[in-house]
Amino acid sequence: MTAAEAAVTLPACNGIVHAQSFCDGIPCPGQAPHEWTLDADLHAIDMDASSAWHLSFRSESCWAADITTAPGVSSVEMQLWRRAVLHGTFTGRERPRHLEAAIRTPTGAHGTPIPESVTECSMRESEWSCPGPAATVDVRLQPSDFAPQYLWDVALTTAHAVEIGAIPLIRGGSIAGWLETGKHGGLVRVELTQETFKLAGDAARRADERKLTATANARGFFQFRSLPPSSYSLTAIAADGSTATLTGIKVNDGREHVLERPLQLQALGIVQVTVAPPITPAGQPWTVRIQHILSFTPFPITAAEGLATNGSWRGRLQPGKYQVQVLDIAGSIHERSEINVIGGPQEVPIAVQHVAVEGRVHVGNDGVAADLRFTSKDANVKMRSDKDGKFAGLLPGDGKYNVRIEESRLTRDRTVELRRGDDGVIHADLALPPGRISGEVVDSTGRPRFATVEVRWAASNETTRFASDEKTGQFDVRGLEPGPAQVDALSGDDESNQIPVTIGESEGSRIHLVVATTRKLHGIVTSPSGEPVAGALVRILSDSMYGLREAPTGMNGGFSVVVPGSVSNVEVVVVAPGLPTKMMALALNTPDDDETDIPVGGAAGRLYVQKAHAPPWPLVSHDHGMVVPMSMLLAPPDRLNPSRNHGPDGTIFIDLEAGDYTVCGGIGDSQHCETSHVVAGSSQTIDVRPRSKEH
Repeated sequence: MTAAEAAVTLPACNGIVHAQSFCDGIPCPGQAPHEWTLDADLHAIDMDASSAWHLSFRSESCWAADITTAPGVSSVEMQLWRRAVLHGTFTGRERPRHLEAAIRTPTGAHGTPIPESVTECSMRESEWSCPGPAATVDVRLQPSDFAPQYLWDVALTTAHAVEIGAIPLIRGGSIAGWLETGKHGGLVRVELTQETFKLAGDAARRADERKLTATANARGFFQFRSLPPSSYSLTAIAADGSTATLTGIKVNDGREHVLERPLQLQALGIVQVTVAPPITPAGQPWTVRIQHILSFTPFPITAAEGLATNGSWRGRLQPGKYQVQVLDIAGSIHERSEINVIGGPQEVPIAVQHVAVEGRVHVGNDGVAADLRFTSKDANVKMRSDKDGKFAGLLPGDGKYNVRIEESRLTRDRTVELRRGDDGVIHADLALPPGRISGEVVDSTGRPRFATVEVRWAASNETTRFASDEKTGQFDVRGLEPGPAQVDALSGDDESNQIPVTIGESEGSRIHLVVATTRKLHGIVTSPSGEPVAGALVRILSDSMYGLREAPTGMNGGFSVVVPGSVSNVEVVVVAPGLPTKMMALALNTPDDDETDIPVGGAAGRLYVQKAHAPPWPLVSHDHGMVVPMSMLLAPPDRLNPSRNHGPDGTIFIDLEAGDYTVCGGIGDSQHCETSHVVAGSSQTIDVRPRSKEH
């Protein structure tokens, strides 16, 4: 066996060389650490070269980076520098359990490079000290349980300890990375957005308001700290508008995510949209709207909008995927097209087609006056029917359209296939069903209430909403599907119980709805370490209310879900990015004390469920709790991963907190149930495909 030689270069350095042999990544059994005193007479050390070794050097006058060798390495050299000290203090009352300093040579520095090394620092009350080489270095301070701190171009000297001053200790996760700006100079703004599941309306607006901003330093470095566990997206924007984007960045409990590679800024694309014909049929200019399609949200964001003067619009856009829309003055979308924008000029020609349409909206022989909206893959066109139900306008062409019919208190959607007749005109007969329902909405004292009334048909799983009269609380609605349904009402924060009805024709059904005060179930979702979990979905189900209620958690892990005031017990399901799904039964407190903190991310196992390919979804219960559809346990699909939780053979898999779960598939005589005990760190498979009667 050959001997490994550790050569030491620097005069008059006294200290201790510590060496530990490693076998398969762990200290070799029976091999104690070796130590040698380094002085003027020792310049080489003999060690067994068949093992891997970890070498470190401790001295009051010199410093060396730790060295790790691979088996078979016959010679290594330990470079020594004069020893210097970095000194500082912590703010606040908290203290880390230990502190490390990662040291490296700044990019582009001259002279002998310092090997990247991690050194242990000493702490005494609020003060800390880290040894290092007497040189200019970059330092990454890592206090345990807190976000790291970065120090750049620190000139360490042997003359005295270099004072950093007070640094804050910041809990939570962090994201750090670099930018390659190339020719795009100036300050670069970096925006961080929490990626949440499908949101709409105010929830989407609040998610956008939680955007964080940082400025990259002269080296292109940036860092975001104090982040709760979640998934995030980064967008860097230079002064000239050049951008870089990265999505799907996962932050776990109190850990830092360092980008694997620098973000590269890309030049803006110059987009030229040409519309033919250049003006609308009414002789007015078209409007061009550009919407940015982002991977982490199903709702496009308007990036630009303007008149197409003489049929032409020109603008500068960030690289990415967009939808180009052509609108008339009424806001009808007559054509839309998706484009991929890259750096440089790009021409987008759009041809708008027109076909005349005329028709009637009616219930039986009675016409219906309503606002109409015809929507297809390429269009979204508005029209209006008169008191006789008649309407006329222009559509892009034949095909399938969703028609939204909006009366003063009622909105309905219908899907129709529209084709041109022999005269070249589309003739549309929008006949509504004959069902009718009437009644009133009052509060617990009998006073009339203005409310939204919701009708649900269990057989078709369809829903219709309309409003009661603002003064009398009454409603009388035609054009509904006859048959059994469930009806309830919502008025501000008040809500009624569900009432079963049978919708008939002619005078139909008359019902009495009483709304009462609702209650808010609120709290904070936390990880095993007590950190808030952002971007989770909290889903609530109860036998006393229809369907599920859900809400996303905010940056502080908080959620708030409104449930009917009569509800006393609910089943809670929490679906959080990167954490196992949690099911729990919850007895509600008094309406004034409905605060519940929910810990997630406990010991987890994976459950594989083999189910039928046809509906309905299997039903799941946990520890004899309420039965819920398995779909409640799954995260919503997104553009990047529409088939998440699905195996290659169609099997559903779910990461669950440990416990007993019963899953039932099929309906009626063919229903089959199985119970599985999910064990942490393992996986189980159950088959709930329907059985024939013979089984």
